[in-house]
Amino acid sequence: FEAIERAEHHVHMEYYILRDDRLGRDLVELLTRKAKEGGEVRLLLDGMGNRMPKNRFKELSQAGGRMAIFFKPLVPFLTLRFNYHDHRKIAVIDGRTGYVGGFNIGAEYLGEGPMGQWRDYAAELVGDAVKALQFRFVLDWNYATKEGLDIGDVRYFPPVERTGAVPVQVVSSGPDSARTPIKDEYLKLLGMAQRYAYIQTPYFIPDESVMDALRIASLSGVDVRIMFPDRPDHPLVYWASLSFVGQLLPWGVRAYTFDDGFIHAKTAFVDDAVSSIGSANWDIRSFRLNFETNGVIYDRELTTRNRELFENTAHRYTFNATLKWDIADWITLTGRVRTDNTVMNYTRKIYASSDKLFASEYGNYQNNKIHHNNLYADALLSINKSFFDDKFSLSFNLGASILDDKNDGEGFEGHLATLANKFSVYNVDMSHSQTKPYADRYHDRPAGI
Repeated sequence: FEAIERAEHHVHMEYYILRDDRLGRDLVELLTRKAKEGGEVRLLLDGMGNRMPKNRFKELSQAGGRMAIFFKPLVPFLTLRFNYHDHRKIAVIDGRTGYVGGFNIGAEYLGEGPMGQWRDYAAELVGDAVKALQFRFVLDWNYATKEGLDIGDVRYFPPVERTGAVPVQVVSSGPDSARTPIKDEYLKLLGMAQRYAYIQTPYFIPDESVMDALRIASLSGVDVRIMFPDRPDHPLVYWASLSFVGQLLPWGVRAYTFDDGFIHAKTAFVDDAVSSIGSANWDIRSFRLNFETNGVIYDRELTTRNRELFENTAHRYTFNATLKWDIADWITLTGRVRTDNTVMNYTRKIYASSDKLFASEYGNYQNNKIHHNNLYADALLSINKSFFDDKFSLSFNLGASILDDKNDGEGFEGHLATLANKFSVYNVDMSHSQTKPYADRYHDRPAGI
């Protein structure tokens, strides 16, 4: 809003959703005022995502502003097309300042909707990178309106002095091309990662090539973490996302659900070197079927801040762990435990074919209250050292509650003390419930890209 207030020549905005609420109406009012002041205003919205009725734009049109619909449906607010939508979130002010990210326009994106607090990302760009955003907008606007804006017009592409030394790529993709630039971007980031790759996405339904890239990165020693919502806004998509995430857990990928509201961010942070911020989810619709735009920013300071934000707010996440224990057979323990040590809504079965290990058991975790069947362990497991590296403590805190075969309070730490002399145990640290600091984890890893 502040950038629009300062606009002198034009305001170009391209968004998937414009809500008919307080924030949406405030924006239309502001755009109308800029049009009355003589500025050029162009607003491009998706045919399904737009929720603002046509009469709300009457005053804007009378003032000289323009609003257009991308792939306009035959019946307003009703379309049978689930794909081929303009999912981009772009704003360009005077050809000198640009915005790209995951925010749509509505009060819910300020945390005022039914999903509660909102986590999202957007980047403000200045310098030459704005030209790429402007070019993207002009192409889409000309397609929707046939106005024929000239990409050589210096009013829209003014000379820009170099304002910094941070390289930025603007990557767009859509069903109008046989190529998949944004998916290729994500594959490249995973392939170049040496230390970590942190991903945030509300919807996680990747194709097999991305799944393979995530598995390979994790098996190569890269700390791969995926954060997605704890509560669904689209239940079927949510359960599909859980299914795909579950397939990655046995390969060492760490998954978190965002519990304090809703996470709508579409980001990737790699090695304190590269940040990807944009509109594209990690799913096949964003890769191939919808029109998307990401900003890829090659800056260590920004990416370090993003990585720290991801890690330092871990108390808002639920840790989803799959552990593999290796004696004769693999045993899988899956669960969800908040990093503040509050265990919630957990029901899983632990099983093994070898009677030396565990009997079948169901633990019902509800509001940190635990009910046991007769669970016993006459042998401690030798933990696969390459799995999760130094990050066992969260899951061991969960294990401490369920591995109490005599209900005597001994728990997992007691089993460690009793059985440590019989079996080798690697990388067990019961003294803390937080992951080790970044510098400690990676002091022996190659630096940078």
